Amino acid sequence: MKFSVQEVDLTDEDPDFADAELWFLSDGNNAQNSPISTEVLKRDAGTFIGKPIVAKYDKWTQDVTSHVLDEVIVGWIPADSTIDFKEKDGKTFAVAHGIISKLYATDVYEMFKNHNYRSVSVEF
Repeated sequence: MKFSVQEVDLTDEDPDFADAELWFLSDGNNAQNSPISTEVLKRDAGTFIGKPIVAKYDKWTQDVTSHVLDEVIVGWIPADSTIDFKEKDGKTFAVAHGIISKLYATDVYEMFKNHNYRSVSVEF
């Protein structure tokens, strides 16, 4: 299933990689009308650890597209990451540390750097 997420915050100190705080999934209802309980969110959010971050950048819109078959890996959630749960707007969010490549995903990195609040999606 594919769900939208709320935001990504970058830290920009490393010349090769950007650290990203990914608010990747929340409890409650979502755009796909598939509600997730807080219990399921907390039980299963850890399955995102060690997974790639994928995207397809569209140079004409200067944004990433919706889910397409030719997405590429632009980063990852490191295997040693932990999932935090944070409250915002009456929802509980699963929040993970991610890494975005500045060298191999420059357009995606610049997109988040220039406009740091974007909707992103998860697939599971």
